[in-house]
Amino acid sequence: MELEQTDQEQVEALQRWWRENWLSLLGGLALGLAGIVGWQYYGEARLEKAEAASVAYEDVKTKLAMKRLDEAKAAIAALESEHAGSPYVLQSRLNLAAVQADTGDWAGAEQTLRNAAAAKPDAALAGLIRLRLGRALWAQGKTAEALAELDDASGAYAALAQELRGDIAAATGDTSLARKAYQAALASNADYLDGADVQRKLDALN
Repeated sequence: MELEQTDQEQVEALQRWWRENWLSLLGGLALGLAGIVGWQYYGEARLEKAEAASVAYEDVKTKLAMKRLDEAKAAIAALESEHAGSPYVLQSRLNLAAVQADTGDWAGAEQTLRNAAAAKPDAALAGLIRLRLGRALWAQGKTAEALAELDDASGAYAALAQELRGDIAAATGDTSLARKAYQAALASNADYLDGADVQRKLDALN
């Protein structure tokens, strides 16, 4: 008898709990389902946006390959407007600067690289931009600016920046600075550096 009463009490307690909490349970279930659907939608939206940015980047590359620079610049501006913060924006600028340099538009390359630097890229890309900007400045005869740009070079491209500093200094007759720069480049032991070539430049200094 006591067992039957205990079972009945448990059933009644369960029924009371359900009457008091069913609305909260259903609400929680609805919120959970909404969260799952919302996260899925967010993921799909991000994927679609990334794909759109990729397509826009390919369009920029096509225009650059055809040397249609005005159209490429417009496409880059649209890419930045619609996909601000996308890595494709920075890569597009670097590609544009490379084409501008190849066509002898060093002033244009300088401006494009300065715009790229203003986006505050990560350390590795910042070093690459600084290296290319140094070359663009030197090509325009802005020797002091080029040396200043390369002076604080660090990171992945530091050795190449030091080699370029050496080249600029050697070309202007500053053998002391050239020697220090070449030695700094060699001391880095960077595996991407042509050490034998840098050593030849260093040995050629008077």
